Amino acid sequence: MQQWQVPCAAARAAGGPLDVLYLADPSNSYYLQDPRGGWEGLAHYGALIDAHAAPYESVLMLGSSMGATAALQHAHRAARVLAFGPRVDLRRSHGSFVPDAAKNACAQAIDRALEQHAREHASGGGTANGGTGTSGNDGTGVGRVAVHVGSGNLEDMTQAARVRGRRAVVVVEHDTFHHNVPMHLEREGLLVPLLKRELVELVRELVRVPAALPAS
Repeated sequence: MQQWQVPCAAARAAGGPLDVLYLADPSNSYYLQDPRGGWEGLAHYGALIDAHAAPYESVLMLGSSMGATAALQHAHRAARVLAFGPRVDLRRSHGSFVPDAAKNACAQAIDRALEQHAREHASGGGTANGGTGTSGNDGTGVGRVAVHVGSGNLEDMTQAARVRGRRAVVVVEHDTFHHNVPMHLEREGLLVPLLKRELVELVRELVRVPAALPAS
């Protein structure tokens, strides 16, 4: 959570009304374990998100690594999503301590959430660089659900391949081998502009401002 404090403060300083709510998983179980120690985390965290997001007109959900997995699990609960280095299929990644049933539930939840998000935001989404679903190294890919990965990180690229090409999903590759993509973007001066750009899109959708006015 600490890595988001400065970028979120900078985005808030741009002048828009912005509240930042943090959701943590004390069990480090990819948000799959509930407080009682069972594996009903999807329902538990979904209820928490619904309760805290209810007062807001729109929500931008973002997370890195394990948090990115949660962002995809609950993508249908947000208007826009930024997922940095998510673990999409725990059967092909670390998380060996997670029972097989929970691993399967995680993958299925991501599938359902992305499909529901695409249905509810049919006019949104998109891809970059000629519709390939991948931007270049400048981090300018814009999609309702944007998955950011380092192009030099084989594990992250393999995980991202599972959602590449989905409706409303864009996979954005960055020139780094780091799994911690937000740290890389912050060092390059790209993280805050990315957050601001997503917030602008969020506000534009709320007030229905076109991206570009037609020529007179």
